Amino acid sequence: MQHGLKSAGVDIVQRAIGAGGSLAPMASSFYSGGYTYTHVLTTKSGTQYRVSKQVMRAVAQLTK
Repeated sequence: MQHGLKSAGVDIVQRAIGAGGSLAPMASSFYSGGYTYTHVLTTKSGTQYRVSKQVMRAVAQLTK
């Protein structure tokens, strides 16, 4: 199911989290288009995005 989601960049993740969205780890990560996707972002309105390991690292660095 996560394969069909749009990808979220750092800006989308930060905005969604700030507005009350949430991140959840995928049961199983997958590789696509040069990126490994490990999390699903769900916005407050219910829209879901796949989030790569690289984006998760960048978000973690920005929130330190």
